[in-house]
Amino acid sequence: FRFTSIRCLRMRFVITNRDGFAHNFVSPQANIGERVIAGGATQSLVWTAPARRGTYRAQCTYHPGMTLDIEVE
Repeated sequence: FRFTSIRCLRMRFVITNRDGFAHNFVSPQANIGERVIAGGATQSLVWTAPARRGTYRAQCTYHPGMTLDIEVE
């Protein structure tokens, strides 16, 4: 997945895990600490986009290939 944001914009991610396995959501480079989302659960996360332009990757480290690229303009 890919998402575009404006620098320093504050936003809320709502993450719903629709399967029976736990997933996590983390991006060290975008300063998003790890969130573990149990199967069937929903969590929200308030995040402020970095002041620096670039592409920041968030991922589920439990399941390689589950990624979200956040493009900050």
